Amino acid sequence: MTSPPSDNGRLYEARELFDELVSNQRPEHYFRGQYRDYPPPLWPSAYRPFAKSADSLAVKDALRLRGTGQKFNLRLDFLEWEAFGTKDEYEQFVKECEMRQYVASLIRNALGYPLAEAFMQQVGLRSEGVDVTADPLVAFFFATHELRDNRYEPRVGRGEPAVIYRWTFASRDWSIDDLNGFDFYTCPNVVPTDRILRALATSPSRAECVESIDRYRRAIGWGALQFDRSAIAGKRPLHLLEFPEDALRASRVAKQKAALLLPDTVRSHDFLQVYGVSSPEVRKEIENGTFVEDLASSRALDAYRFDPSTANEIPELRAIAPDAMFPRDDYLFRLLRGWVKSFLANPYGVVPLQVGGPRDWMAALPDLLKDWETKLFV
Repeated sequence: MTSPPSDNGRLYEARELFDELVSNQRPEHYFRGQYRDYPPPLWPSAYRPFAKSADSLAVKDALRLRGTGQKFNLRLDFLEWEAFGTKDEYEQFVKECEMRQYVASLIRNALGYPLAEAFMQQVGLRSEGVDVTADPLVAFFFATHELRDNRYEPRVGRGEPAVIYRWTFASRDWSIDDLNGFDFYTCPNVVPTDRILRALATSPSRAECVESIDRYRRAIGWGALQFDRSAIAGKRPLHLLEFPEDALRASRVAKQKAALLLPDTVRSHDFLQVYGVSSPEVRKEIENGTFVEDLASSRALDAYRFDPSTANEIPELRAIAPDAMFPRDDYLFRLLRGWVKSFLANPYGVVPLQVGGPRDWMAALPDLLKDWETKLFV
């Protein structure tokens, strides 16, 4: 059976599309369901607050960091201030974004890029990847449900087509060496969170799990003023991290077969080396920005639209209880959140992002985490 045609203007019946996607599913397929089409670009949550160019560009393959992107928008280094009611509201949001960036840099220093992104995805911090799943049924759940009052409920009465995205990227097994070997510049397009955490699920007890984080912190010198990122880069003792297999099996990571999809990027320096820009103002904007792929225009993507009012025809979807997809008592979520917060307790793990920014908050970071938790973990 061949895959259904992609994005040809056809509106599928839910059952027909689901059956065809399941019948043609391969290990290299990753899915995302949305209950509506959003304006482009499709970017990770960490990038969305930033101003961006209105137009997308196609650039030479040699400039593309991962060699997979098709259309790129320039992500600028400032926020769209017009979206805020007052200057004070804008400045407050800028501080929150700076704090999130600072927090993310601490976590990446402690855990390395792929594992940090996987953890941040699961604890509610904004990551540099778009949430995807290896299971088309999970994608259909998100395409037919919306969050209301902190709970997912069936979407009703909108009259808009829902969309299923399916990207095709080479599947691979991940090891501890892979987690150590990849950084932002070398990481593959897909970070398979579910498989990565299963590789670390070696602890038979929760007490041993708690002890493992302390061993790891000591091994990397995280609590010391002399923490040296360069000394552990590429050789973090990630094998020391453990957590219970039963926690993973019952977690939303496992239920959702979660993964992260990283957009391709083009560095501004590389772009300017190839393309001439005569305007000083435009050149300055490019120098202070990054070209980020619109994942909704990826050459690896097939997009399908369907009528969500026909979703009840999928018995597997009707059988899913929202609490099964989002367990109320997710021990792994609480565990990972505690791990992440334990790394943030040390304000000396990274050079401040900028003078006058997070540097001013370093001494007060533990208190800030308590006061700002609802703003950092969203």
